[in-house]
Amino acid sequence: MGATTTTDPRAVLPLLLALLAASNTGAVGGGSGMTVAADSFVTTLRGDNFQDHVPSRAAGVLVNFYMPWCKYSKQLTLDYELLGHTFQRVRNVEIAKVNCENDKPLCEKHDIKGYPTLKWFPPGSSEGEDYVGGRSSQEMIRFVNSRSGLQARPKQRPNKIRAVDASELSAAVADETMDTLVQFHIPGDEVCAHFEGEYDMLATAVSAEDHIALLTADISANPEFVAEYGVKAVPLVKLFRRNGQGAVGYTGKYTAGALLPWLNGYADTARLLTGVTNSSVGRVAAMDALAERLVRAPPSAWPAIAETIRETAGKLEGEARAF
Repeated sequence: MGATTTTDPRAVLPLLLALLAASNTGAVGGGSGMTVAADSFVTTLRGDNFQDHVPSRAAGVLVNFYMPWCKYSKQLTLDYELLGHTFQRVRNVEIAKVNCENDKPLCEKHDIKGYPTLKWFPPGSSEGEDYVGGRSSQEMIRFVNSRSGLQARPKQRPNKIRAVDASELSAAVADETMDTLVQFHIPGDEVCAHFEGEYDMLATAVSAEDHIALLTADISANPEFVAEYGVKAVPLVKLFRRNGQGAVGYTGKYTAGALLPWLNGYADTARLLTGVTNSSVGRVAAMDALAERLVRAPPSAWPAIAETIRETAGKLEGEARAF
């Protein structure tokens, strides 16, 4: 009888650890301690974590107590996100929200009678001061500055957005190295003015993507855009895809949250509103399946899985092979 060869599972451990890393690269971590969603600039507070943030020894906290079905709560969403964006990296200010439909006892505790209600909790205090000012992001920024002693300014329009005339637009959409997103608009139009803030947030989300250009085109100054680009209503967003793949018109909801997944799909990106990448980045489906097998297998099965890993990795191509 021939000798039986066995493989020490420890010998393949480095390869297995590499597999786990490859199958989880880019994942957005989560846990009970993480309360800021990657697609929002505002901290979500709940009944089980409110006391971890209010009172805060170091930060003043502005809390938006809202109802998701409330018309006025919905109207506040964009300006409140812009407020959160302004104070995103400020240590002694936190911008937060509480869904009163999900956390009624918490809202009752703070005597919330209408929606949305904004309360400012100074550092070290669990007693909130009602905010009674205007609901634009600029007015709320001024209020937070006055209470915190800061001098934060509204975020400037991202440099990634560029206004273009007819000749500049023609050159931009002809550039086959770029995915060029164009917002056709009329300055002063109420709907266009509201969408401007959403477009700013979209620009922030993809600011690290060198192959995406965001443009604005004024059809009142360039009426030829109407016929040339099929502009029948404003605002209108079109993506002129790189490598000669043609133009695609956007037909969804005109919010940054709705536009971004659409843009990700066409531009081969994976950004969330905060600019970080989502959990699909660096993931290789074949390796994910092997990782699933690995965590369920006994150590005695590791050598066989390791051999499958080598075979599978050898067949990968392009970015998947690099990962």
